[in-house]
Amino acid sequence: MSACENAPEPSGAFSVKTAHPATIFENPDEKSPVVQSLKTGEKLIDLGAVSAFEIRIQIAGRPVFSPWVKVQTKSGQPGWVLAALLEAPGKSR
Repeated sequence: MSACENAPEPSGAFSVKTAHPATIFENPDEKSPVVQSLKTGEKLIDLGAVSAFEIRIQIAGRPVFSPWVKVQTKSGQPGWVLAALLEAPGKSR
């Protein structure tokens, strides 16, 4: 068991909220190397960084503008994911 698995979950956590494919990228850019694909409900740790720009994506056929947020998986892998695909705990839609 790694130290990361024993660490308490920080208060800044997210979970993946949509059935839209969610992917963590190395950098805040869809052309950046993929770090990991995510499943709906998967928990992520908020590392506190947000991109200074937004990109346009389609979710359920509707255009959405979203910044990127820097996150970390429970296994300790850092990367960037679109904020529109995430949900803070206790904020279900």
